[in-house]
Amino acid sequence: RTLDARVLAASLELFRFGEEDLALQKRDPDIATPLCETLLYHLRGHADSEPVRFESLAARLRAVPRYFESHRASVTKPSAELLARARDVVDGLPDLLRAVVDAARLASTNGAMAPALHNEVAAAAEVAGASAEAQRRWLVGLEATPHTPIGLKALDQIMHLRGLDLTAAEVLDISRSIAEELRVEQARVIRRGYRGRKPDDAVGAARAANRPHSLGEALSWLTDLTEASRQFLAGAGLPQPAVPNERVVVDVMPAVLGPSGWPAMLLPPQPRAPRQESLLLLREPLGPQSEAMLEISVPDLEGMCASLAYPGRHLQAVWAHAATTYARRGVPLGSLSTIAGTWGLDMVNGWALTSEELMREAQFRSSASSRLIMIRRALLQTLLATVDVCLAIGRQEPE
Repeated sequence: RTLDARVLAASLELFRFGEEDLALQKRDPDIATPLCETLLYHLRGHADSEPVRFESLAARLRAVPRYFESHRASVTKPSAELLARARDVVDGLPDLLRAVVDAARLASTNGAMAPALHNEVAAAAEVAGASAEAQRRWLVGLEATPHTPIGLKALDQIMHLRGLDLTAAEVLDISRSIAEELRVEQARVIRRGYRGRKPDDAVGAARAANRPHSLGEALSWLTDLTEASRQFLAGAGLPQPAVPNERVVVDVMPAVLGPSGWPAMLLPPQPRAPRQESLLLLREPLGPQSEAMLEISVPDLEGMCASLAYPGRHLQAVWAHAATTYARRGVPLGSLSTIAGTWGLDMVNGWALTSEELMREAQFRSSASSRLIMIRRALLQTLLATVDVCLAIGRQEPE
């Protein structure tokens, strides 16, 4: 109880600092992404029956206009970068609404629910679609503001409130040190497996030799890798959560979530869901299939699996739901749901990076191509951490 009280107090203070002192919500007009993730959760199941699932979806779709309207007034200084992303997300929302209606039609045709419920879902989707169009027009009419750094003092305070005993300057020093270590390791792997090649050429060769020929093949490989990594961890004697119905389902990332920019995204199970089932979504790369698939090689999929599935964020979420109290799981709390977003979710990216490192050290895959790509992924994340800090303190501009 003492720990829960500390977590709650820190979460409330972090939320207050971000919203009142820094006014972060005024800069980000992308309020559609959390809504789309919720709709996708309900579309994929997590309900006792089809009628219950689609009744819940219809209710959420009818609430979309009120959801958008309640958040518009809080966005007064949108940044140009986040405004562009918000527009892209809303542009993809009609596709998700059509998927909901199609799923309801299929359930009705199969006799899993009454046709009247399908009509109710379709009517609710029309309401949500009209609201999405109004949201799109509102976003088009917004005037973007230049990037405004929050400053060194504010960033240090955010890290303090998140429980990190670090300053921004120390993060930059650590990132620089880790980057140099990774470059040394990268050079060592290239000498052993790709002698005489430059780093970019070696990475290209590692991916070209292990690339899928289609998105369907990549999805199949990623599904196999999730099971292989799970068995690898069990064979290593690592404790598994005593949750009989946990699993990872691999699927294509809907277009509405594409603007996130991530090649793969995990939607972890909700704390009170009847099935502890995560959605691991793989984004279809842009461009011709023969060229785009170069971005999704087997070593890349191995890294995604380690960071997002086993022992990554999926396993972390399942363990948190099984072994901690509601205060540390991020249970939705109605009007406090925005505050609850800070609970149980801090450090998930850190755990994802640690998971990749652990699997690399344990030699889940010992080939030179696997080690090179995992090192490259870690190097990229290290450089992104540096960029994040530099943007926040004004040392760099988005351009």
